[in-house]
Amino acid sequence: MKKAYLLFVMVIIWSCSNNDSESLNLATPVALEATIITDSSFFADWTLVNEATEYQLQVATDNMFANIQSTLNNLAGPSNVSNLNANTQYYYRVQASNLNTNYSSYSNIIGVHTLPSTPIAEAASSITTSSFVANWQPVNGISTYLLYVSKSSPFSETSVLSSYNGIEVTGNSFEVKGLDFNTTYSYVIKAKSSERESEFSNSISLLTL
Repeated sequence: MKKAYLLFVMVIIWSCSNNDSESLNLATPVALEATIITDSSFFADWTLVNEATEYQLQVATDNMFANIQSTLNNLAGPSNVSNLNANTQYYYRVQASNLNTNYSSYSNIIGVHTLPSTPIAEAASSITTSSFVANWQPVNGISTYLLYVSKSSPFSETSVLSSYNGIEVTGNSFEVKGLDFNTTYSYVIKAKSSERESEFSNSISLLTL
């Protein structure tokens, strides 16, 4: 009788141990390319895992994750990452878990670079019958800007001038020439870093003399 009882207990222990082992084998999420990238945030995307009840997202400034900037816990799925620095390289990876006890391996690593800060356009100066000087506040670390001028108020991409449709300029002012007299124009600015461009600045409107 004792042998039978001992065998029964061993079977139960083996069964529980086997079930626990299986429960630990959560599939590894697959991290996908980030979307909705701005100068201070991005949307981290990944595939969902069967049996996972939450996810942990780690964001670092190096692909070895020695400099982790944030760890977001108990996420239901792909999430927005905010409060980031502009024009900065980040990396993220994700881990699935079940009731915060059983964890998958970390996913592959995705790199994402935030956009440059958005410039602030300032009032035009030196307005004449055929020209004006566009002004804006400089963005830290940026030397190249894109200038857009439209024949409208406020700025409209549908009426942008072909000669000032994202022209590359430097500094924090630029003279716009070859305009019509007594005509309303508007301009906006983008900051540019390598192949990355900021969002449009605010729109500045003016009337030539």
